[in-house]
Amino acid sequence: MGSQGPAVHVIERFHNVLMALGAEQKSWPDIYWLRFAAQISVEATDDAETAARRIKKIADVLGDNASWMSAFSSPARFALAALLLQSRVLPKFFVSYHEEAQKILRAERIRRGGFHETMAIFIFMLTHEKEPLSTEDAVNLRTIYNEMKTYHWWLTGPEDLPACAALMQKGVPPKMVAAEAEQVYQYLHNTGIQNGEHLQMVSNLLSIIGLSVDDAVSRYLAIDRVYRKALHVDDAQGHEAVVVLSVLEQEPVVVIHTMMSIREEIEKIQLAHYGPEHPSSASTTMIAVDLTVLDLMRYDKDMVLLEQPEIEKQEDTLRRFHVIQAALLSRFDSSHEAVKGSSASC
Repeated sequence: MGSQGPAVHVIERFHNVLMALGAEQKSWPDIYWLRFAAQISVEATDDAETAARRIKKIADVLGDNASWMSAFSSPARFALAALLLQSRVLPKFFVSYHEEAQKILRAERIRRGGFHETMAIFIFMLTHEKEPLSTEDAVNLRTIYNEMKTYHWWLTGPEDLPACAALMQKGVPPKMVAAEAEQVYQYLHNTGIQNGEHLQMVSNLLSIIGLSVDDAVSRYLAIDRVYRKALHVDDAQGHEAVVVLSVLEQEPVVVIHTMMSIREEIEKIQLAHYGPEHPSSASTTMIAVDLTVLDLMRYDKDMVLLEQPEIEKQEDTLRRFHVIQAALLSRFDSSHEAVKGSSASC
């Protein structure tokens, strides 16, 4: 399997970029979001110092164009900057794209969504090859959202806008898209998974991983079952993050073992650099999950290292991963997550 086994290269890359971003780590929210930026930049071909410098430069452009209470003004802009770098999108282009899209969303009376709205716009841009968001697109987005609200009015809110944008890429009538996601929701609930907003997000994202409903649900349940057993406790947002792992082909035991090993290494890095009150819980799991996908995509289902041409054939899987990654990223909030060693609540 080559000189570097599973997980080694992604952990080293994550660590190196995170340390290169050190000068930006001025507060708890900065630390929280810079970890996501470091994780996203694992795919970049630049060396760690160059990747960190480019992320900072993009984040500065976003900050310079921020309005009051804009997602561009918060530390989350570092993660967004990494996404733009990953997607090869110039920051000034996105600022303009975002502004025009917001005008259309307001005209169609789609409720403001802060960072959720920004990520919905980013996902639409990503899945529609930078085509401008039209009035018809806004109507379809609103229709999917309203259909979700019809099924689960008490669960659906602005945090679902990114998933709605992701579902738009299916190219089928919006009511049909929402109905299929609801079918997945009921299927999962009937297996004993507790109702709630996390189940709704799981259902929405399983609808876009490129498998049939039956295969997507079966794959997710198999991975989630191993995750529950490894964790020994119920972690609702962790089960949400496990959706990302459903794009992988390896055996669930291999996938979860890799993810838990990566998570342990991230915890060590955080403890070493931030002390006992370091970021923990769901966001660390999300970062570990994303790094697991990037690592295991280098291998076939039997864990044989792929040649570069075979890796390049996984472009569609990588694209789906990026969409799911962006949708889940919008679910995180540094002001709500627990800090290991503190009394903060999730």
